[in-house]
Amino acid sequence: MIRLGENPCTTADFCAQDLSILRLKLLILMARAFLDGCPFGHRRRETVIRNADHVARLFADGLFFSDSGPTDHDPLHHLAMDHIFHQRVRLMAVMAKSFAQENPVGYHRRATMKNNIDYLCEALGFMPEKQTTALLKVA
Repeated sequence: MIRLGENPCTTADFCAQDLSILRLKLLILMARAFLDGCPFGHRRRETVIRNADHVARLFADGLFFSDSGPTDHDPLHHLAMDHIFHQRVRLMAVMAKSFAQENPVGYHRRATMKNNIDYLCEALGFMPEKQTTALLKVA
C-alpha cells in the first residue's frame, strides 16, 4: 500500500494550544474580511461570535500556556508571558464579537481593529494574503 503524507515520526503532536492559535488566526481572517467589506450572513456571524468567545476564554488571565507551559522548541513560546499579547487577543475577540452582533463600527473602531490585527499578525508570524480574504467574499 502506498502511504502519502508526512512520516508519523517527523510530525509533531497536535495539541489544544495549536487549535487555539488556529482559532485566533481564523478570527483575524474574519475580522480582516469584515474590514474589507465582505458579506456577513447569519452563519458567519454565529461562527465569529463562537470563535471570539472561545478565544477570549482561552487567553483570559494568561491561561493559554498554563497546562504544560511553553517549550523552547515551540515557535510561539515568546508569547507565553506577554501580557500585551494576551490583552490584544482579548480586545480582538471583543471587537470581532461586536461587529458580528451588528454594532456600529465607525472610523476609529476600524482603525483600532486594523492596528490590532497588524500587531497580532506580526506577533504570530501570520501574514494572510489578499487572496485568502477574497475567498470569503463568496458567502
